[in-house]
Amino acid sequence: MANDHETYLEKPTAELAEHFKKYAEFFADFCLYQQCFMTVDPYFLACAIVAYTRKYMGVAIIWRQELELLTKSNFNDFKDLYMTIAKKYMENFPEHANAQNYPNQMMTEPTLAHVQNQG
Repeated sequence: MANDHETYLEKPTAELAEHFKKYAEFFADFCLYQQCFMTVDPYFLACAIVAYTRKYMGVAIIWRQELELLTKSNFNDFKDLYMTIAKKYMENFPEHANAQNYPNQMMTEPTLAHVQNQG
């Protein structure tokens, strides 16, 4: 069986896509039952759910530039919602939330200027 590091680096497969769909639906349902999300922008909530699902699944970069272009939303647009999902999930499912820890995950990709400055 693959260790956590190998799982973290897996290429997308049909099975991983099914797991992603399952967890995204779970987090969407979870948010429906949280009163704090009743009055928020549903589009940004959907972005936060996708981002949190990617975090939970161990995707290396949680909100890639492709997602930003596709959604026309950068991570900061829904960061507070993402953090609220994380907080509520931790409160309700602490063992599961703590079990999903990928220390090398990044929220977003480094900007080109940041990469050039390091080189």
